[in-house]
Amino acid sequence: MEIIDTSAISRLCTQAQNFQHTRPYPWTCISDFLYPEKFDQLCKDLPDPALFESQMDYKRAHGQKSHNRLALQYRPALEKILASNWSQFVHELHSDVYKSFWREMLGLSPKTSVILTMHWHYTPPGASVSPHTDARRKMGSHIFYFNTPDDWDEAWGGQTLVLDDGGKWPRHSAPDYAGLREVGASQMLGESQLSLRSD
Repeated sequence: MEIIDTSAISRLCTQAQNFQHTRPYPWTCISDFLYPEKFDQLCKDLPDPALFESQMDYKRAHGQKSHNRLALQYRPALEKILASNWSQFVHELHSDVYKSFWREMLGLSPKTSVILTMHWHYTPPGASVSPHTDARRKMGSHIFYFNTPDDWDEAWGGQTLVLDDGGKWPRHSAPDYAGLREVGASQMLGESQLSLRSD
């Protein structure tokens, strides 16, 4: 693995059972998952915003507020235009080592199939992703934040918040922040956040 630090995977897997019992659902912030010099290069070589689709002010199925952002869904054809280090990173995310990491963190059997979908998001100033639960088909998310002190001030916000509804809201609902309690938040510089679906 040239980009993912496998010692970070080993460290996290020793904590898998504790992770699975985190409340209100399993989540953790991770530092040093990628080698620092590789992280810096990925930040410099992020995909061109011109490749992204605008997802601003669209209607969502259950009345939730729009997730206002630009999005680029990974597809193999992108390999021709991605920087080589991004192609390498995608390759490592599809590796048996990374998929085994997911199985361990989710408490799945070694033979359980792991299907990944990958995408990049850019969020314009003042935009946000509203409170939501993930689709039932999604078992978990691993979010990487490609920001550095040169281009991001933590005071600007942008964190992914871990919210607790105390079991009051059904899955297909549109809560706002007033009905939720914040129990955690990601960091925006050099970290990632891992979370699992809560049933």
